[in-house]
Amino acid sequence: MKTLFTIFVAALMAGCSKPVDPVKLNDSEITWMEGYTNAHVFISVDKLQTNIPVTGLESALSVANQYGWKFVSSERDRYSETYHIQRAGSGDATISLIAELKP
Repeated sequence: MKTLFTIFVAALMAGCSKPVDPVKLNDSEITWMEGYTNAHVFISVDKLQTNIPVTGLESALSVANQYGWKFVSSERDRYSETYHIQRAGSGDATISLIAELKP
């Protein structure tokens, strides 16, 4: 019985000692410029692709959060603001903000 227990513990320890695969992080950014109109977020996660209308950078970030992206940092210049975002997970994931500029 002791031998069986020793084999069981050794097998359990061997399974626990495997290195954990590092989590893949997908870095991206979304930028909003003054004068944008008819904006939407294009998201592609694995085989899912979708376009979602947005009214500004905050709503674009809200959509990104629904698909696993998290806010990292932001930067602002005279005419635009950019949110840097990150998504953990395996597989391909892209996000794009597509908009028209008012004339």
